[in-house]
Amino acid sequence: LCRLLLGAKTFKEAMALGTEGDHHNVDMLVGDIYGGDYGRFNLKASTVASAFGKLVMHEELQVSPADAAASLLHMIGANIAQLAYLCAREHGVSRILFAGNFLRMNMTSAIFLSSSINYWSQGKMKALFLRHEGYFGSLGAMLMSKDTTTACREVRNDDKRQQQQQQQHNTNQNQQHPQQRVREDGVEEEKGRKRQQAQEKKELEVCGT
Repeated sequence: LCRLLLGAKTFKEAMALGTEGDHHNVDMLVGDIYGGDYGRFNLKASTVASAFGKLVMHEELQVSPADAAASLLHMIGANIAQLAYLCAREHGVSRILFAGNFLRMNMTSAIFLSSSINYWSQGKMKALFLRHEGYFGSLGAMLMSKDTTTACREVRNDDKRQQQQQQQHNTNQNQQHPQQRVREDGVEEEKGRKRQQAQEKKELEVCGT
């Protein structure tokens, strides 16, 4: 949609536009209809009532590509959240795992999904996000294409290969000059600490919604 409407050639370009824009400039909000919050249903004035609704309210409205991209991003996120909530409610699930590359470098949608699930479930459900979200589609395809025993055996074999590679790497590291090894260990420890801080910050931002 972003490519057709806005000329964005890649997903990265579309995400950059959506992050820069403000969907409130394009979407019809509860406040546009009621003049403020709608207390009866606990709806804030900033809640979207109709995606791209302001284009109907104001035919002469000039919309920037960034605002249009933000509205598209919000609209797709709203549909994903609604479907996820309804499926979870149908099957009695309280924790919803979101995966896929749509959420890679897409904190905007992650925050919106989390707050939407919390609102519709009245705090009874929780949206969870995977650290390596882009790989789980391929894992699901593998599980669907083969019997479970074969698929799980292949996963275990992959784990063993990775462990062996890590052990070989550690062995090579131990054979290096002691001073060089200490220096490199310190660098790796610092990198690990920064990655952990970044992950904790991300989790706090999502959970804070």
